[in-house]
Amino acid sequence: MSRELIDPKQIWEIVVEQAQALLVEKRDEINLMRVRVMHELGELMNENKSHLEKSVYGEGWLERMAEDIGISRSVLYDAVAFATREPDVEKFINSQPKILTWSKVRTQYLPEGKIENHKCEKFALMCVVCRRYRNPSPGNIEK
Repeated sequence: MSRELIDPKQIWEIVVEQAQALLVEKRDEINLMRVRVMHELGELMNENKSHLEKSVYGEGWLERMAEDIGISRSVLYDAVAFATREPDVEKFINSQPKILTWSKVRTQYLPEGKIENHKCEKFALMCVVCRRYRNPSPGNIEK
């Protein structure tokens, strides 16, 4: 019985190469999954909005929900805005030319400032679509 000896350095290089390829492949899958999850979260909030508003009398329902589910208020606002503006997440993902991440959706796709023909929500402290504050104060300066 003969065994070929493999150089440990070669094995090291092969494993490093395979690990890097795996990480890149799975990172992209994870990034797209996060975009899908945040869109689904936004849809969930939109579908139940009227009930959620009634449970806390309209004011601050998104803020309270964000606190209760353990994410930041701005992330939840962005999830709702994303689902509102882009009803078909798969179509949106397929239309993007580059690798898509939730961070890119938040910073490059979601708007800052006024949107044409848009009316801010009546009871929201901050509109989830245009991200403007209803009553600007020193802590809530309009962008």
